[in-house]
Amino acid sequence: MNQAGQAPQTSAKLRVEEIQTGLERLERRDLWMWLGAVVVMLLLTAALGTFSWPTLLERRDVTYEFNLSQALRGLFGLMLLFAVYVVYQQIQIRRLRRQLSNQVALLAQLEVKADEFYQLATLDPLTGLYNRRAAEQTLDLEISRSGRHDYPLTVLALDLDSLKEVNDKHGHAAGDLVLKVFSARLKTALRSSDFPARIGGDEFLAILPECHSDLVPRVLARLSGLEVEIEGQNIAVVFSAGWAGYQPGERPDQVLARADRALYGNKHTGKVELQVRRAKEQMQESQKMEAMGRLVGGVAHDFNNLLMMIKGYSELVLERLPSQDPLRRHVKEIQSAADRANLLTRQILAFGRRQALEPQILSLNSLIPGMNTMLSRLVGEGIELVTDLAPDLGNIHADPGQMKQIILHLVANARDAMPEGGRVTIRAANVELDADYAGRHPGARPGSYVVVSVADTGPALNSEAQERLFELRAGGGHPGDRLLLASVYGIVKQSGGYIAVESQPGKGTTLSVYLPRREAAVEAAEPARARVAPDGAETVLVVEDEEALLKLAREFLEDSGYHVLDARNGVEALEVSDSFKGQIHVVLTDVVMPKMNGWELAKRLSLRRPETKVLYCSGYADDTVVRQGLLDPEVNFLRKPFTLETLQRTLREVLNSNPKTPA
Repeated sequence: MNQAGQAPQTSAKLRVEEIQTGLERLERRDLWMWLGAVVVMLLLTAALGTFSWPTLLERRDVTYEFNLSQALRGLFGLMLLFAVYVVYQQIQIRRLRRQLSNQVALLAQLEVKADEFYQLATLDPLTGLYNRRAAEQTLDLEISRSGRHDYPLTVLALDLDSLKEVNDKHGHAAGDLVLKVFSARLKTALRSSDFPARIGGDEFLAILPECHSDLVPRVLARLSGLEVEIEGQNIAVVFSAGWAGYQPGERPDQVLARADRALYGNKHTGKVELQVRRAKEQMQESQKMEAMGRLVGGVAHDFNNLLMMIKGYSELVLERLPSQDPLRRHVKEIQSAADRANLLTRQILAFGRRQALEPQILSLNSLIPGMNTMLSRLVGEGIELVTDLAPDLGNIHADPGQMKQIILHLVANARDAMPEGGRVTIRAANVELDADYAGRHPGARPGSYVVVSVADTGPALNSEAQERLFELRAGGGHPGDRLLLASVYGIVKQSGGYIAVESQPGKGTTLSVYLPRREAAVEAAEPARARVAPDGAETVLVVEDEEALLKLAREFLEDSGYHVLDARNGVEALEVSDSFKGQIHVVLTDVVMPKMNGWELAKRLSLRRPETKVLYCSGYADDTVVRQGLLDPEVNFLRKPFTLETLQRTLREVLNSNPKTPA
């Protein structure tokens, strides 16, 4: 194979040298042609100058005999010689160019053949996967990259246990079909950045860059359950697997050897089957949680709009009622109920991981002590509250309100576990999770964390109750509100963290929340906002798909002196913008809308009206909102439900400032 590869390379090198030589000859001929043209031009100039010599010589009393016909014949002959020379040079240049073109075509053919030779050397002709040689070369490169960039690398070894049986019973053609089908499934089960290879008769290898070893069972779960129809029968494709994570300093052959040992060790223990079954259960549970999250998130989004109307119209009523009117007390009770409903909505959104977060760098050593009074009232007099915070505690990147909500829910859960009284201990410390820990705890990732744990001294939970602790259902676990812990789970996952449960008889239950540790300093508190004039006369385009909420915003803003345009979705907003001839100072738009979301509306509107500012509002962080980064500090954002006073103040601040808007 090496000799076959060398021949195209040597021939290609010779072709390149020939092309370079031909180009040099072409340049020389081109140069000579230009030099000839210059010489001819000089000669013609001199010849034309001779026509004036007889006159000059006559003035000097010199007799000179000039023959005009001879001079013209000489000039004609010179031009004819030059034309012949040019034609000759052009013929030679054309010939050289044709030769170079042929050589370039031959070189291209050599490159194609070199690619074919390379494919023969690196690809398995039956399955189309890479072979052992290509896998070893790629593994060497990925190990180098892993060392430079410090990212995880996992090698997965696979063995088709059923191939020999299929070959013996149905023939090699059936075995080839099994190999092709399994290879196709392997490609779909992996990411585009992964590297699948067939390294032997029934042996396969997958190189998984930037992949922790604890995620491999999910890959195997996507591979399992494969069947091939042979002679009218569905034959199950059974395989064994073993994997190894790269450890710094290892050579490629050492990683491969560990993966092989794991493969043949797992064949006899049934360990892989158990892990695949658990991975399937986790994937199914994740899908159920995601579906439930979408459902409750959509309901909460609509409920948020209803709360906005309740709070908004109650504010308008309070503005119109005299200060001594007894009805003001009833209206304030309506507002209080709306505030409690708002808290419930935020819990539902957190459970569905659809809440619009506003994270910042913060220290739990500052946050938790400030909650002591509230927590003491929450647990009551019959329960002792203890806090143990590490003095060197690192910072985290999280929403302060959501962190308070997590701690409150965990403490409330611990309180409910001890109806006879006991002790609740809140601890916070820095921890390092290694690959071994992550491999034993699905959902965990190696790295630096700040862990916040809340421990109670109540009765222990059995294993089934621990697994179902964060499900939104009754039974199994503490008798507390199931929604509270479900929302904690959602907040932690949405913040990129990990939550663990530990429960032992006589020691109670500990819930631990791991959040990635950040080196950045705590963000300084915002300075007090300057008081601004609430009213204005600018033009505001309000875009809201909820008709009643749109009507409320229009009425309130018009009462404040603004000129208001309205639209029920992004498409209608663009039509309103195109038909309105005056200046639109600001667009107040919901983010999640049918036909066109607020982000897309802002991008299109900026092309038509680059001077128009944008104020987004939403209480629902769906994937579109998170991906587009609407919660960036430089983007104007209002989280629903908000008060009309907040809308008034924020709108005025946006109009008075020069914020950056997304492009």
